[in-house]
Amino acid sequence: MKSAPAFSRGFLKKCAEAGALAAALLGCPAQQVQPTQERCSAAAVDGVWRVGLDDGSTATIIVDAKQPYLRSPDECKAAGRVWRDGECLTLLGDGKLESVIDHEIGRLPKGSRLYGRVWTEGATVVGRYTRARMPNGEEHEVCVSLSSNGGLDKLPGSKPGAALVRPRDAATFITKQWH
Repeated sequence: MKSAPAFSRGFLKKCAEAGALAAALLGCPAQQVQPTQERCSAAAVDGVWRVGLDDGSTATIIVDAKQPYLRSPDECKAAGRVWRDGECLTLLGDGKLESVIDHEIGRLPKGSRLYGRVWTEGATVVGRYTRARMPNGEEHEVCVSLSSNGGLDKLPGSKPGAALVRPRDAATFITKQWH
């Protein structure tokens, strides 16, 4: 009786990582809806002011808290991510998004979290955050747009439903209307 071939843990891990990356890059074939322009709620405008910010205030963020900022090609490769132009890229899919504020801004200390939603269809990646949570647990309803110009540029290799973006970017606090 023949026994099944034995595969090393390293080989099996690489196969699993490659399969997960391939599935993410294939994306979702269903049509995703981009958000419409709408006004920020009064509670969100109040929340922006409570954290000491004004319309147009911009924070530096780590785009996806689940994909930390990695500084070396080896760390990036070990995490199953793409290293390009000196940085480890972030792969975003449609749905919930949690980002980390990288530098103190207003009354939001470094490490504060922004919670919202991201859409990857279209020419740019659109993200809207509706809640901010400080490291001490204090939360505020907010109105924040991912990036400083209405959306993140998709990098080469992006697919429908799976956009490659830079790991750090901006988030803009707004008090009027989402773009």
